[in-house]
Order: sequence, then C-alpha cells, then structure tokens
Amino acid sequence: MRRTTLLRVLTIVFMLCAVIAAAPAHAQDNNRGQRENNRGGDDDDRDRDRRRGPTGPTGPTGPRGATGATGATGATGSPGATGAPGATGATGATGASGATGATGPTGASGATGATGATGAAGATGATGATGATGAQGDPGATGATGPQGATGARGATGATGAQGATVSVGAVANQAGTLLFGTTGVTVTRTGTGSYHITIPAGTFSQAAMPVFTAVTNGVTTAGLSTDFFTFVDVIFSNDAAFTFLMTQIRP
Repeated sequence: MRRTTLLRVLTIVFMLCAVIAAAPAHAQDNNRGQRENNRGGDDDDRDRDRRRGPTGPTGPTGPRGATGATGATGATGSPGATGAPGATGATGATGASGATGATGPTGASGATGATGATGAAGATGATGATGATGAQGDPGATGATGPQGATGARGATGATGAQGATVSVGAVANQAGTLLFGTTGVTVTRTGTGSYHITIPAGTFSQAAMPVFTAVTNGVTTAGLSTDFFTFVDVIFSNDAAFTFLMTQIRP
C-alpha cells in the first residue's frame, strides 16, 4: 500500500514539473501574439482617432464579475522529518508506601548443633534375674570304636519267602525252522524232516521247565520229544510243520 501511494505521488510531481517547464515558452508565445495584436490595434486606434471626435467622459463602473471556480487541490506533499524528542519531564513525587506484604514461608531448619560432652557415668544398677537356660549344644564328636564283642548265638530261621514270578519262554516258527517270533535268545533250527532243535539261554530257568508244542499244519502230529528241562528241546513231528513252542518253569 505504501509503495503504491509513493508511485502516485512521484507521478504527480513529474507532471507538475513538466507543466512548469512548458509554462515560460507558452507565455512567450502569448506575449508575442499580444504585442502583435496591440501593434495592429494601435494602428486601428490611430485611424479611428482621425475619423472620430474627442473622447467623451468615462462611464460608470460596471458590476463586478462572478468569482471563478476554485481550482483542484494540489497533491499532498511528502511528510516532514520527525522532530527531535522533547526534554524529559521532571520526576513525579514519590507515592505513598504500599501495605505490608504477607509473612513469607518459614525458612528451612538450621543444621543440627554439635553433640554435647558425655555426662558422668551413673551408679551401677542392681544385678538382674538369672536368664533362661540356653539351647542344647551340638553333640560332641563320636568316640573311638570299642573292641569287637564275642559272636552271638545264631538266630532262628526266617519264614519262607513268597513264590517268585513264573518264568516262561516261547517261539513261533515256520516249516523251514525260521523263527518268526520269540523270546530274546531263543533259537530254532530244522535238523531233518519234521525234526527241530530249540535252544534256551543258560540261566533262564532256576527250576525244571516243561516244554509244550502245538503243530499248526493240518495232519501233522507230534512223534517224539527230548529235553534237559533247562537249555534245549528236540521235537519230532510226523512231517515238516509250522508250530508254536512254550516252555514254563515248574513250581517245586
């Protein structure tokens, strides 16, 4: 806004300067024309003076003409420089004292003073009652082992213990004597037509054990059997046969 106003003011100033510069030349032209007109007028006046008589008395002054219209207001000049600051006025009278403010918070406590000197020892008090008995102390160390005494009389024989679990082994074999299923350590071997040898790991039975065979091939029967009741069994069938074998320890 200020920049636009300044441009307008400068434009008006330039226009006024151009008018003022052109005014003298225009005035000289007007004066030259006026002189020529006056010169011509003087010649005409001299001709008229020759023809007319003497000048009559001056007539009354005519009425005053109307006042011309007021010219347009000129452009506003630029603001003048700011004047120097005025002198500082005298200091005013001191105001009345304000009311006393509220009491401020209590300050922090001061440091604790040094401990005073120890007072004189008081008289010895009376002996107190005897305290309760203390807890039992830990046992003492074990003493050295004494000499071995004489052997005592033999005690009575104890009752017979319960019967242990029954021990059994088993196997399933085909006609060729191949073990299909059986107790770990048991083996089956075909030794001839219808003849098979079965071994049992030593120590499996602590008492005599009874072997039982069942032929599962139709028409085959058991023809013979031999065993030591502990580690082997030989069985003879009427022909090659698949069979099952079970050997169980006999209770005495």
